[in-house]
Amino acid sequence: MAGSYEFRAPTMDDAAGIAGLMRLIVEADYGDSEEWSERIRLMFQRLDLERDAWVVEDPEGTFVAAAAVRVRHPTRIRSFGGVLPEHRGHGLGTELLRRMETRARELAEQAPAGEDVWLGHDAASTNQDAKDLLERRGFELVRHFWKMGIELADEPPPAQWPDGIRLESFQPGDERAVFEASNDAFQDHWDHQPHEFDEWRSWMVDRKDFDPSLQLLARDGDEIAGISLCNLDGEEGWVQVLGVRPPWRRRGLGEALLLASFRELRGRGVARAVLGVDAGNPTGATRLYQRVGMRVLNQDDLYRKIVS
Repeated sequence: MAGSYEFRAPTMDDAAGIAGLMRLIVEADYGDSEEWSERIRLMFQRLDLERDAWVVEDPEGTFVAAAAVRVRHPTRIRSFGGVLPEHRGHGLGTELLRRMETRARELAEQAPAGEDVWLGHDAASTNQDAKDLLERRGFELVRHFWKMGIELADEPPPAQWPDGIRLESFQPGDERAVFEASNDAFQDHWDHQPHEFDEWRSWMVDRKDFDPSLQLLARDGDEIAGISLCNLDGEEGWVQVLGVRPPWRRRGLGEALLLASFRELRGRGVARAVLGVDAGNPTGATRLYQRVGMRVLNQDDLYRKIVS
């Protein structure tokens, strides 16, 4: 059945159409609407589109499926993709996954000798067919990730800052210090692999929707103790990165940053603040988010497979 569809490499001109496709897939699988335009544009800028990505068109030339792989770290390759529900059952997902695995094995040749290279792929917890396909291909379920949210109809309570901490927003020249604080804050998280500065900057700073006033820095003297990096996405405000460096934990700084972020986002007129979190987070983040009133909106299941 996949033979009646056209598989081809996308171009940058396809980015908007693929963003629309992914929005429809997410709405079907998660019952949630997200804006994909900027993340597709940023991803495509860092991929070899001829070899790392695919788009599938039906006989009428409509985008019905897409997929891509990218190297997150020399030993960690991530893939993403999906098929519109009405075009499932025709072998499109199977063929895309085969292509992603083949490309991942090629990319794995760049990894240090003797190290296992993992290909990771997310599936919506509600998409049993996708999970069954991954398991048939030898992928193992390793982790659950939640999207959590809180409605911002009411003004959030003011933040209570620990002694000696002051809140500032991002200023030009803060890039390297914020990058280092982010890596430090997440060093003890599951399977953490430090970002490279250029990659981090392209995703977090050099984006069209970057707003310095939504990048909150908690400082203790000259040091950054914690960060909350946010952006707007349609009707939602995303807390993209919330982290407290180890020496400043268990003093209420994470909660203060989160509440300050809610207030900033509400001031921009968004209806809901959201974030993504490892459901098994070892630092107690999920308990913090529930304590301030956030709830689980949906779940991603992460599958992995050794490709080298």
